[in-house]
Amino acid sequence: MVAERQHRFQADRGGLLYRTRIADGATQFALNEVFNSGYGTQADNVLRQGSFHMTGASAAWIDPAGRFTVRAFVDNLLNEAVRGYAVISNKAAGTYLPPRTYGGSINARF
Repeated sequence: MVAERQHRFQADRGGLLYRTRIADGATQFALNEVFNSGYGTQADNVLRQGSFHMTGASAAWIDPAGRFTVRAFVDNLLNEAVRGYAVISNKAAGTYLPPRTYGGSINARF
């Protein structure tokens, strides 16, 4: 059996999406990139987060009927340490955004 191939490539809002139809469904690959030039975490800008990139990627298979999707993903692909919040008052406190995370999902539509 020869599979009819259909390709779709989309680029917008800091992301790339490639989707292709194959005989047993479709595959989809996505890459997302966000750049931030940095910011102050307090009004006086004493504590600053420098510039950073946040990159994510995913791959998915969709069954021919579009009912089931199996997806794997990686967020913060470059494992950037990004300060999400920081203050200095009586003592320093703050948080960081999540490190590299990965996972998967299986979705069903009824």
